[in-house]
Amino acid sequence: MNRILAIASTTALLVGGCTTVEPIDYARTLCDTVPRAEFSTCASRVIDHYRASARVTDPPFGYSTSGPFAMVVADALYLGQYRSDPFSAAFEVTHGDDICRGAYNAVAGSPAAILDVRCDDGRTGTADLVLDEGGRNGVGTVRFDDGTNGRIVFGHGAAGAAPAAEA
Repeated sequence: MNRILAIASTTALLVGGCTTVEPIDYARTLCDTVPRAEFSTCASRVIDHYRASARVTDPPFGYSTSGPFAMVVADALYLGQYRSDPFSAAFEVTHGDDICRGAYNAVAGSPAAILDVRCDDGRTGTADLVLDEGGRNGVGTVRFDDGTNGRIVFGHGAAGAAPAAEA
């Protein structure tokens, strides 16, 4: 799997590469924690938001270097923000009182483009991210040392329509 090295400013091209991600892939992750009866509505909202975002030809400053970040772990939706530059990336997400943070920094000597993740509940692990072909949104996985795995969606077009997290 291609790995994110950084989200470069204006073009948002990554050294790690891009992959094809369909809008329904974002919806499946973001809507995974809503009741089944609400899944279709949630998925439609995410897909519509993504398509509207894709039509923006002059995105605001910072849209390719920071934005919404969502992580689904064990049926819990964590929401927050990410920021990046050509040599580092970081995110912080919350679910109730639990906060998880991830970071990668090539300048500080991180040997691989994998984000180290640490949560307030004691879990630690790694996150592996990849951009979609548009270069402003992406997906990923998080793997915790206790064996728990999760999925990640980030970017204004993809995670910008995430459902509200339950506290």
